[in-house]
Amino acid sequence: MKRPIVGAVRWDAWIGDIPCDDVGIEDVGLQVERSLGPRQFHDRLPFFGRITGPDSVEVRELTQEVMDAQIRFASDAGIDYWAMCWFVDGSGLDTARNLYLASRIRQQVKYCFIFFHQVLRTDFSRLIEEHFKNTNYQTVLGGRPLIYLFNDDYTDDDFRCFRAQALAVDLPNPYFVRMGYQPSMADRSFAEVDAVSEYAFPQTCGDPYPTLAQREEQHWEAVKSAGLHLIPSVSTGWDARPRIINPVTWYKYQSDSWCQQATPSEIAGHLRMALEWAQANPNTVDAGAIIIYAWNEFDEGGWICPTLFGGTDRLGAIRRVLVDEASDEGRNS
Repeated sequence: MKRPIVGAVRWDAWIGDIPCDDVGIEDVGLQVERSLGPRQFHDRLPFFGRITGPDSVEVRELTQEVMDAQIRFASDAGIDYWAMCWFVDGSGLDTARNLYLASRIRQQVKYCFIFFHQVLRTDFSRLIEEHFKNTNYQTVLGGRPLIYLFNDDYTDDDFRCFRAQALAVDLPNPYFVRMGYQPSMADRSFAEVDAVSEYAFPQTCGDPYPTLAQREEQHWEAVKSAGLHLIPSVSTGWDARPRIINPVTWYKYQSDSWCQQATPSEIAGHLRMALEWAQANPNTVDAGAIIIYAWNEFDEGGWICPTLFGGTDRLGAIRRVLVDEASDEGRNS
């Protein structure tokens, strides 16, 4: 049986002093660098980061070389697509997206979008032409563009309009995934979305990573029991202490918002469980897709991007699940 496609969330705030006035946060890049500054967090710096002092760092993905290296790392590990947080053109937070789209090797890893902010109907029409028709935009179920929604700002009329715009230009019906579903929401209508998922799965009080993984696996079962379609989320961790010690302006974290760091083998084991669960529940995971939190949420505590000190330890473990084990199954089938 073909394994589900596997994606990873990209939060591309690693832009240094590039201003982001269009999203209302002028110094996003400097804030996340400040969060990662204390030496106790230097172990999670990405391979393109730089330690500038005992408690200061620079983390900036501003060159084509850095982006192309990330594409190669992800592709080699078996990552099929990146789910990129969408920010408007010219916002500064579109820097990594532009580098990705300019890459000559971008076809090695596909992409789709997570809409963080309200996307207007006029914007959606433009996105159809500029992105959803691209051959390397991730699709599911025979060509349907995969689109994640982080917020709750959309009405049923919005979805009907979005679908009509796509169908009017012969684009297959988009596959909309609402992030943030909880069992307490089971009595709400999800008629206009195709599936639910999670962006991240926060944990508290310094619990061990396996506790987070177990809760996430219980969440998959809760969605199945609710009769909804699901793209299972696989969290690689949650440790927002960098943002607790040096707060960011766009979100406030509780003081106990962290769990113990996962080992590479624990992350691989959780991913393997997700793959097996998806294959065992094809009616629930109808799109045949999984989403990992995250490629590069370094200061929030979820990452698989290679780091300065850990190298490709996490990606190596993921590769063993997505590439090596899949190859062994193919030879034995």
